[in-house]
Order: sequence, then C-alpha cells, then structure tokens
Amino acid sequence: MTFNGAGRSGAFLALDANLELMKKTGQLDVYEYAKTLVNARPHLIDSVDQYQFIYEALAEAVMCNVQPIQMHQLKDRSSMYKAKKNRELMESQDNHENKLLLHLTHPLRIGDCAGGHRLENRGKNRDVMVVPPDHARPYLQTLHGESKDYTYINAVEVDGFTRKAEFIVTEWPKQSTIDSFWTLIYDHSCHTVVNLSNQGNPRHYPTFIHNKGKASYGPFIVEVLNYHQYPAMTSHMVKVMKRKGAADIRRLLNIRREKSDLQKETTKQIQKLVCHNVLSACCLFSLLYAPCLRFFR
Repeated sequence: MTFNGAGRSGAFLALDANLELMKKTGQLDVYEYAKTLVNARPHLIDSVDQYQFIYEALAEAVMCNVQPIQMHQLKDRSSMYKAKKNRELMESQDNHENKLLLHLTHPLRIGDCAGGHRLENRGKNRDVMVVPPDHARPYLQTLHGESKDYTYINAVEVDGFTRKAEFIVTEWPKQSTIDSFWTLIYDHSCHTVVNLSNQGNPRHYPTFIHNKGKASYGPFIVEVLNYHQYPAMTSHMVKVMKRKGAADIRRLLNIRREKSDLQKETTKQIQKLVCHNVLSACCLFSLLYAPCLRFFR
C-alpha cells in the first residue's frame, strides 16, 4: 500500500513479476511488464528513477543469487568451519559474497564528504580518510566550542532491522571533540551508548565519562546516577543537562567490556556505538544486531 496507489506499488509489482519469470524461464522482461502496468493504471511507475531502480534491483538479484539461511541451518553452517575441506569452501563463498558487496556499493567521492574535509573540521577526525558522507551524518544543533562549524562530528547514521537511522556510529572522541561527543548524545536523544573498544593510551584516547558525581563537558553537566564494575564490563547510568535553560534530561547507559560489548536493552530510541576508528567492531555489531533481533522476534 502507498499513499496514492502508484509509484512504489508499480515498482514492487514489476520486481515481483520479473523475479517469478526469472525462476520459471531464466529470462527477464522489464519493459513489457512495465508497459502492461502503465496501461492498466497511469503513473503506476511514476518516474525514471523508479524504472532505473527496478533494473538495479533485478541486476543485484541476478548477480548475487544468495539464498537466505534458515535458522535451523545456522548451527550446521557454523560447524563447517571446523573441518579444513569445508572451511576452505565456506571461506571461498564468504570471499565471493564480500566481492559482491564491494561491487554493489557505490564508492564515496570527496565531494560526498565535503563537511569532514573542510579546513575547520579536519582536526576533528582521527583519520582524514575515514570521514562520513554529508547525507548520512548527524548534524549537531547545540552551540559549543570555538569551531566555525559546530554542527560537525565524525559520525554516521546506520539503519537497523526495524527502522532507519537506528544507530549512530562514531569514533572515540579526541580531547578536542569530547564536547561534541556529549552534544551528539544530547541533540539526538541517544538513549544507550555501547563502547566497543578498550581505552588504550589515555593521551590518544581520553576518558569521556567519569565514575561518580557531576562533571562539565562543554555546555552540558553530566551526573552519574549509577556506576557498576563487572568482571568483563562497566556500566554508567547518567543524567545529561544543559547548563542554562530548561533541564532537558537524557538517560545514558554506557556498557564496556574487555574485547567486545553487548547491548543491555533494546528501545525505540537511538543507540550510539563507539569504537576507536568507526570501523571493525562497530560494523560487526550493526551487522549482528539485525539478524539477532529478527531471530528473537
């Protein structure tokens, strides 16, 4: 169902019909079916972009042909890595799927990431080659610091299983960006922060959360309400308030463990992931979260 019964409905019908045709005959006929749809109802395919999307989606289906794994098959698939012969087969399949992902992902150009490459923002990045695209980065609203561009932080929004922009992934803040880190939490109502990295050298990876009492971070006062030290992780429950004006309070849970982090609770609010360089652990967490959530539902 769409708002006016056209546009995306036609694209969906064209995709479904051509996928069924491909299964039965090994052929595709996008143009003829699109013509049938438009003759049946004007604007059922409403734009060149939608027509192009049909071709791109079908091309992806033909190239990948990757079948979903049933939940009861997951254990058997995982055990195949134990035997050398099966492990080589699985690694070959994994490499093939990884190459397809790289092929199907449009590379970012410098112009797509203009905000991160601006002179006033370069010092806010740990790696000048790892910056977010402007269309997917969260913009900060609260005025803080002395930078000409107070809206920028090296972070990116990532879709989850249930909704768009379910996660915000960011790097471990530098000493000069700790204020921006807390501004991101406040401005985007981040309910849970999951830290996926050990701190490392404090000179390069400064502490961004204290263990008790109140502390100031730029325009915010952060009060630790509850702190627990566990064998494999620490957790903080904090209240975040602006120094002046209305006390718009946010609740934060920060979980940290020795090698990886587990999310303690699932909410409809934004989850924020933190790791040293925005890569590796954060990507794994985001990828694992969706199938796990689907399984438990």
